[in-house]
Amino acid sequence: MSPADHQHQHPSDAPVTVSVLVPEPPLPILAAITFFSVLGTAARLGLIALHTYTQAPVLPGVYAQGVGCLLMGTIIEWKTRLLYRSSALYVGLSVGLCGSITTFSSMMLWTYASFYHWPHIERSPFDDVLAGIGTLCICLLASSASFAIGQTWGRMLRMSRWTEPRDEQGRAVMLKTQRTAYFEFAAYTWLDCLFIAAGMLLLLAAILMAVFVPSSRSYTVACAIGPLGAILRYYLSTFNFINARFPWGTFLANMLGTLVLAALFSVGHVHLALSSTACMFLAALSDGFCGCLTTVSTFIVELHSLRPIDAHRYALLSIVLGLLIMVAAPGTLYWTHGPLTEQCGMPTA
Repeated sequence: MSPADHQHQHPSDAPVTVSVLVPEPPLPILAAITFFSVLGTAARLGLIALHTYTQAPVLPGVYAQGVGCLLMGTIIEWKTRLLYRSSALYVGLSVGLCGSITTFSSMMLWTYASFYHWPHIERSPFDDVLAGIGTLCICLLASSASFAIGQTWGRMLRMSRWTEPRDEQGRAVMLKTQRTAYFEFAAYTWLDCLFIAAGMLLLLAAILMAVFVPSSRSYTVACAIGPLGAILRYYLSTFNFINARFPWGTFLANMLGTLVLAALFSVGHVHLALSSTACMFLAALSDGFCGCLTTVSTFIVELHSLRPIDAHRYALLSIVLGLLIMVAAPGTLYWTHGPLTEQCGMPTA
């Protein structure tokens, strides 16, 4: 091709995509996780409280799992545009909001309670097994179906100007993320600054309500503690890159949260003289820290993205080990202190 041909090359021959570097400022991301995890914890506890009534046809926690996975499916479909707008926005919505609405550790506790007929219900061992399997299957199937519906809704609501960001020349962008320094304020956008302010204010509001509003303390303490679990899960997610066939970060977060919840549940039901305040804080740690440290929404995303053989292995190992942890902690106290009591009751979530 002659130089003249190069000069008169048709614009359509130009590259249709361009690489865009998206910064990942740690401080705004942590603030966004804090902001959305408080909202996610409140949403989870509210959904469970709303659907807790006499002879409820469905386990109350299923609604929270379904809503979180539904939102996650939509957010995954809009990932490119959300990242292009703000990495803190995408991480806050996926890790903070969806990850805190859903909870893996509580799903293990609900399944354990069904296997163990807790609180004590008159039924046969065979019925206990069916109840445990049914609880687990309903939670997983509802979560997976909700995620698929969320993806469908995300595609239905997709608009090119929203889900396919373009630069000034109209070229589609290919995003690459890069983590920046903690205090590189020059790289902050107005949205980053907004998340920092909103995260601090909402966390402060939750703490103040926990101190000055005793009637809702079990909920507000859980909301104030929740961001610690969500942030720890975010940092553990770096281990997901160790092996593309097994998400070690999510696995470690779910197992650690299940272990802590099993310990808290055991302490709250052993023969100890616990006050109502102590029971409230045990429930707040269970609902807040453990509920936000563990997640079903990310777990479902990974099951849908892994190869079938890897997804089955990951799901089986997570569920079996999670149930073993949940059985081991109360079982140890059963052999050392006798049968568990209903002193503190079940955690809300």
